[in-house]
Amino acid sequence: MTKQELYRIISLNQLIESKLRQLEQLKATYYDLKSIVDDVTGVRGTNISKPTENAAVKLMALSEEINRDIDTLVDLKEKAAAGIQRLDWKYRVIMELRYMECLSWAEIADKLGYCRQHVNRCHGEALKMLQNET
Repeated sequence: MTKQELYRIISLNQLIESKLRQLEQLKATYYDLKSIVDDVTGVRGTNISKPTENAAVKLMALSEEINRDIDTLVDLKEKAAAGIQRLDWKYRVIMELRYMECLSWAEIADKLGYCRQHVNRCHGEALKMLQNET
């Protein structure tokens, strides 16, 4: 497992979180639009307007994109977990908190009661161990 592959986990996780926020905003817009159309037409479910239809299509497309990203993230995490499991417990905990839970360095240091420099040093050592295995 390379450093770039591990960092891809963090990046992909952040991307998914961003897309989920976008999805929630799009859903809110869709339901607002649908409500307006329903008020105008007077009957629910009839005469769906083009903007409402477009919003629904975009909702579905974004949902599918998020699902593909999640599948990729799960695959990356499975690969990373296999390598991380071979590390000593001290390194394993740090690597799992960082790459499986996607915690920040400050959160990891706080959770473990270490200073941030120690966490960074252990992370660097763990990366070297993982790269030596490949």
